[in-house]
Amino acid sequence: MNKKILIVDDRPENLLALERVLAETGVEFVRAGSGNEALALTLDNDFALALVDVQMPDMDGYETVELMRLQGKTRYLPVIFISAICNTEDHFIRGLETGAVDFIAKPIVPLLLLGKVKNFLDLHEQKRSLELMVKEREKREKTFKQLAEGLIGGVNDEEVYSYIISTCRTIFNTEHAMVGRLVGDGTVKSCASVVNNEISDSIAYALKGTVCEETISKGVCLYPDGGVQSLFPEDGTLSVMGIESYVGVCLKDSHGKAIGLLKAYSSTPLLLPDYASEVLEIIAGRAAAVIERQIADEARLLLQEQLQQAQKMEAIGTLAGGIAHDFNNILTPIMGFAEMARESVAVDDPLRKDLSQVLEASVRAKELVQQILTFSRQSGQEPRPLYVHLVLKEALKLLRATIPTTITIREDIDQDCGMINADPTKIHQVVMNLCTNAYHSMRKEGGVMTVTLSKAEIQASAPEDQELQPGPGEFIKFQVADTGLGMDKATLDKIFEPYFTTKSQNEGTGLGLAVVHGIVEHCGGAISVFSEQGKGSTFTVYFPRSTTKTPAVEQGEGGTITTGEEHILLVDDDEQIGKMMSAMLERGGYRVLKFMNPVDALDHFAAQPDQFDLVITDMTMPEMTGTQLAKRILDLKTGVPILLCTGYSESTDHELSKSLGIQGYLMKPVSRKDLFSKIRELLDGS
Repeated sequence: MNKKILIVDDRPENLLALERVLAETGVEFVRAGSGNEALALTLDNDFALALVDVQMPDMDGYETVELMRLQGKTRYLPVIFISAICNTEDHFIRGLETGAVDFIAKPIVPLLLLGKVKNFLDLHEQKRSLELMVKEREKREKTFKQLAEGLIGGVNDEEVYSYIISTCRTIFNTEHAMVGRLVGDGTVKSCASVVNNEISDSIAYALKGTVCEETISKGVCLYPDGGVQSLFPEDGTLSVMGIESYVGVCLKDSHGKAIGLLKAYSSTPLLLPDYASEVLEIIAGRAAAVIERQIADEARLLLQEQLQQAQKMEAIGTLAGGIAHDFNNILTPIMGFAEMARESVAVDDPLRKDLSQVLEASVRAKELVQQILTFSRQSGQEPRPLYVHLVLKEALKLLRATIPTTITIREDIDQDCGMINADPTKIHQVVMNLCTNAYHSMRKEGGVMTVTLSKAEIQASAPEDQELQPGPGEFIKFQVADTGLGMDKATLDKIFEPYFTTKSQNEGTGLGLAVVHGIVEHCGGAISVFSEQGKGSTFTVYFPRSTTKTPAVEQGEGGTITTGEEHILLVDDDEQIGKMMSAMLERGGYRVLKFMNPVDALDHFAAQPDQFDLVITDMTMPEMTGTQLAKRILDLKTGVPILLCTGYSESTDHELSKSLGIQGYLMKPVSRKDLFSKIRELLDGS
């Protein structure tokens, strides 16, 4: 059945535009020109998503969605509000209060809308799959209930298992019986068992070499008359318990996959009445149905947990992006005024050093914001040559402030080990994840965390090496060792799987080591772990060494600044940023006309388009965005250089800017050197 999207807008052209943007999703679009029409359509259709305009005659979008929530069929229908006018914070909050999942302000960024819609279509597909799974389970259970009516009872799994065991023992007159579930790699774990006529605790054992392995392979094994020990000499349980007779059947799910085992076994011959095979088939089917349902429930719960975790991470990323944007706007005047103040102070004045420290701290804050933007998927850096020891020392400073003194950090860092090609933010993420995991393993008893960084030239990996090494070559070896709890083999086999974690529910996402593994592989390196329970763990990472020469180091004072005398139109709705940039530009010899309102700036430009040689504009402003302003200005005067400055970097914004003819793009906070360099690049290049 094709998925449907309800789009509600009183303007046909808007409906058509939405359909074009979302055409590649392949869904069926159902149009509604009003709230009343939308409500009527929900009675006869099942929608995966609704896109609702806010401002409509007779009934606005909010009231429409509130009425949808009163209907059982559309109570949980995902709704995204879309509006060109109602785009203030109050409207956003009201939209969410009605139960909407998102609020998008016009003009719509096509890729952003398309991405969000695809996400909700995927969620709808998962929901539908789960519903089908539940329906199939209910249908299957109903069939087995009818088949086993009068023979198998029980209102919960324990009672069903108990009845199955009791039936087996009664039919075969045996002192041992078990219903087991296949888990892990070739292991069976009992769901219910009776040994020596007594209910037994949970039993788990490996199948290899046992009669149970043959049962799983063949489907049914019948050795009721004895001699089973001689047939399976590797099955130690048979000899220990003195078992001679055995009847077993493989439990399979609805797709024919082996999921468990039902067996009865005894030291004496087992009885096989005429109806035994029929009853065995019925109870085996019932047991298989219970196990299959349990597996499905566990898979559903895991899927729900992963979905909730993904939604939580997305929400945190969105929040982080917003905070980073605001913080960039705060940093911009701090850095700008500090730079101008430093230039106004004599070289030998102690105040100049203090201002340099302010700027250095501001740069560190800027880099921290860059990390936040990277986490929230709104910014990324291209791999570049970098010294790992600098990233490592910065991360260890931060860790030392947060890790208790019961844990000693020992450093053995070779500062001459060279460079690698990587995104510094991601390398910082690798260091923080591995060191934080080491801390968690020692937080109760304390211990020693040893962090080493060294050169490593690998000729070839010996087969007996405990570490998983990359191929031959020159590498930088980064290692984090702890004296904590250590891990068993079962845990080691899963640590790099997404969402796997040994931490409690509120302590970790289970994404850390999976992310680390992905980063290291992306760099062309390798990561391995060696661990012993009670002795700690050692994570070893190999990064390929870069052959790039040492990058030039920028001078702290910013170097030579090229100034000019051109006339610049400056537009920024933040008063402090506007004042700072205006003062900085005027000190550089430029003539500046500053506006806080983009509409006023556009009116002035329209009246005197030849007055200005360059336009510098913020991106996010009320009434009109920077790209909208740039487009209007370029319509008035083709080719005028425009520099777009933003504290919120999204690739879609950058691509849109280039497509509109905007020649310059800078991420706030902008240093004086970068700003003046970009201005000259635009002016001299034009």
